[in-house]
Amino acid sequence: MGSEHASVVLAVLGWWFTALSTLLVVVCVLASRGSIHVNRYFGLKLPALLQSDSAWRKGHAAAIVPSAAMAAVGLTCAIIGIRGQSARSSSASRGRPRRALRAPSPGDRADRIGLTAHSAGAPIMHIMSE
Repeated sequence: MGSEHASVVLAVLGWWFTALSTLLVVVCVLASRGSIHVNRYFGLKLPALLQSDSAWRKGHAAAIVPSAAMAAVGLTCAIIGIRGQSARSSSASRGRPRRALRAPSPGDRADRIGLTAHSAGAPIMHIMSE
């Protein structure tokens, strides 16, 4: 997987993870305040939390900090992915030379015919032809 593709995946997963964990924070806050009562649809589905309103509120109050930490991790991953993309696009726009593509030599470890990108003589990516 190329580093550009990896940063896109990291950004997308980071934003999804951030959105879902932020939703979990909101549900935990509402349930801890009593706005969401014990139910089987919204909130944490632990058997101990479903036993009483008091356990429901206390359990959701205890889950607020870990849920917020998960949202922060997701946001960090998304920002790292976006910064990685923008760094690569800005370096490409500054006119840096592109890596040369050449056909693999018989000594290369390519099992099929393809193109290999080289940087300072070392193969870094193999593009397969069909």
